[in-house]
Amino acid sequence: MNLLRRALGAPSVYNRIRPLAVGGIDLSPFYRRLGADGASVILDVGCGTGDALNYLDGYARYVGFDTDEIAIRSARKRFGSRADVAFELGRPIALEPGMRFAMREGGRTIGAGVVSAVS
Repeated sequence: MNLLRRALGAPSVYNRIRPLAVGGIDLSPFYRRLGADGASVILDVGCGTGDALNYLDGYARYVGFDTDEIAIRSARKRFGSRADVAFELGRPIALEPGMRFAMREGGRTIGAGVVSAVS
């Protein structure tokens, strides 16, 4: 892993410096719009270090996916003790409209569908 990738992937950079570089975007209005409650299951694709959990007030289960091993390790360290939270390391895949997909957890299918658009 080269030095630049290691520096950019460091949780301290991701959590503190990156928000300054992109204008310190306040994501709390977005998470409020979700309307998550105690019965909601949150699937966070591209979860990074799990920062969304700082904004979510209620949910039954949260599952975060990311392809960055360093970010997933950090997320597990920060939030892994919560029984209703899980983080999974994935690998990037190419998606095209019309492809079918299924999401599985614990040997059970928890969601399925067809990709309608990729942008």
